[in-house]
Formats: sequence, structure tokens, C-alpha cells
Amino acid sequence: MSAAVATLPSTPGVTWPRTLASEWGKTWGLRSTRWAVAATVVLNAAMCVLTAFDSLVGPEGYGYSLAYLAAGYLLFTQVPLLVHGVLAGAGEFSAGGAPSTFAVAPRRLGVLTAKAVTTAGVAAVTGVVTLVTSSLVLLASPFGAALRLGGDEQSVRILLGAVASLVLITVLALAVGALLRRPLVGIAVMVALGLSELALLGADGLAQWLPGHALVVLTSLNDFVALATAGSPVGTWGGLAVLGAWALVALVLAGARLRRTDV
Repeated sequence: MSAAVATLPSTPGVTWPRTLASEWGKTWGLRSTRWAVAATVVLNAAMCVLTAFDSLVGPEGYGYSLAYLAAGYLLFTQVPLLVHGVLAGAGEFSAGGAPSTFAVAPRRLGVLTAKAVTTAGVAAVTGVVTLVTSSLVLLASPFGAALRLGGDEQSVRILLGAVASLVLITVLALAVGALLRRPLVGIAVMVALGLSELALLGADGLAQWLPGHALVVLTSLNDFVALATAGSPVGTWGGLAVLGAWALVALVLAGARLRRTDV
């Protein structure tokens, strides 16, 4: 991500809404943001297409659930968003643009929170567009006639849980980037955390406390959810609370470093 200097007005009394507006415009003005969104949408749709031609399993193997098929690959296709989040937090520090930003907007915590809200917005937009695009692709596929999407609890959990998980883990990536200020290190950390469920498959006692768990559990079919959360103090939506706690703690630590150190 290339450095971009905030375009806030130089007049006294820079307000948080103006800081937010600046960060929002600056973020969407970067090609890396648009590439991250496009990569997430295209990769997820591509994996859905490959699945929809799997005649050996068929739609019954996926519970005839359109929501599950559309969101089931986000564990892998979230990676572009994780990279975007880290670069949003670390990019200005590594590229040398942070001093200019804080010279114009000296309230550092205000800048950090504006970045967090902007990053959450990018993730939310990406999540919704990804799910809609993948659903349309699936409906046009050989599986389409057999798939169903209703207002049942499972579909609602999968769709809402997918978007909420993407938002929180992308904000966590921003906070990790702002805390470490080294893009490559931050990306490595976030990929490890985001894919932690794969490394700890079968070790749910530990996995449920890691940020990668929420997306897997919330976007799974009811049978798997019942198995994965059996005897768990965290439960299904509790995984989202754990992910939110990770993001909050990381933001607090990033804010503390921002206040105590020079840029």
C-alpha cells in the first residue's frame, strides 16, 4: 500500500467526523483497497463455481444451503482483507507518511479510530458484495435449482455471522498493523491467526479462544456447529465476542503505543 497523506483542512479544530471523512476517501482512493475487495469477491465466487460442478457430492452434501455454500470458503478467501487491514494500519508508518498525517490531525487516537471505522466499512461492503455475488453464481450453476435460501435460523446465522466476522477480523488486522508497524510481520501474524482453525482442527478447547474460530463456526451447517460447540463455554455467537475482544485489546495496545512513541 502506498503512503497517502491525509487531505484534512489545515484550519484549527479538526474534528473527528472530518478525520473519518478523510480516511474514508483516502482508503477508497488507494488501488490496494479496490484490489483487496475485488480479490475477495472473485476468489470466493471462483471456489463456489468449482464446488457447484462437484457431481460426486452434489447439493445434498452441502445441506442444500445456498448460504452455507456462499460463505463456506471465507476462511480462505478472507486473506486479501487481512492483508488490507494490516496495510491500513502499518502502511503509513512503513512508508513514512504518518508524520504528515499527524501534523494535520494531531489527535492520534482520533485518527486510529477513524481508520478502524473505515476498515470496518470496507470489510462490511466486501462481505455483502462477496455473498451476493457468490449466491448469484451458485444459483446460475448446476446446483442452483436444488439450493434454498430461507429466513431460517441457520441461513441468518451464516450470512450475518460471515459479515460480522469479516468486519471484526479485518479491524483486528488493522490494529495488529498499527501495533507492529511492519507490514510483512503483521500479515504473517494475521494469516496465522485467521487460519488458526486449520492448524488446531480437533483441538476445539484451544481453538475456540482464537480469532479464526468465529468465522468457521458461524458459517457452518447446524450439525457441525452442534459438534464443534458441544460442552464449549464459548458457544456459537460467543466466538464472535471472543474475536471482538481480540480486536479491542489490539486496538487499545496500538493506541497506547501511538500515544507513547514518536512516529
